Amino acid sequence: MLSAVLITATAMRLIEEHGGSGPSSAPTRRRSTGTSAVMDEVIRQAIDGFEPGPDWLATLRELAIRIYRTNLAHPRVARLAAARVTRRPNEARAIELVPSAQRSADFADTDAVGYYHAFIDMTLSHSALDSAVRSQPPAVREAHRNAWRENYRQLSPDTRGEHRRHRPPPGRTPERQLLRDHPRPCAGRARASEFPEHGM
Repeated sequence: MLSAVLITATAMRLIEEHGGSGPSSAPTRRRSTGTSAVMDEVIRQAIDGFEPGPDWLATLRELAIRIYRTNLAHPRVARLAAARVTRRPNEARAIELVPSAQRSADFADTDAVGYYHAFIDMTLSHSALDSAVRSQPPAVREAHRNAWRENYRQLSPDTRGEHRRHRPPPGRTPERQLLRDHPRPCAGRARASEFPEHGM
């Protein structure tokens, strides 16, 4: 008899190779159950071994990076995870981590719930977006990346000045900077001095 671990691993491989049912489709109950198990396994990989530290902001940052990197390793699953709830044990474990870290910074329970949704929605949507980009053929991905240099830089500053002012600086990866910094909005009332700069 096949073990649950083997079944989940096989389902994950099939999703990554052939794709899964989209968020708007109507999957069968069996397929939906298998997809939820795969998504829960990806969550397990992200949080296994993770220990919250005394600094709540560093805890959220590390958790966001773990989720992001694990999702990028399973790009098709990441896109499904951004639109679904698994109702499974590892998802429940992950949900406990964010509000508990925020309460250690004296957030009220109602505030912690709201900030949790902002935090996890941004983490999942950002990793799903980058997963979609990385799933493109290399030539297509590079063409889109080069558009900033080859197309928008040539636009007239008189008519399209914002394009030139807001293009990414050379050598900087905006998505990594955003991922590193995005727990900051969860701070709400916290002082700006509580936000030390840390590299990824």
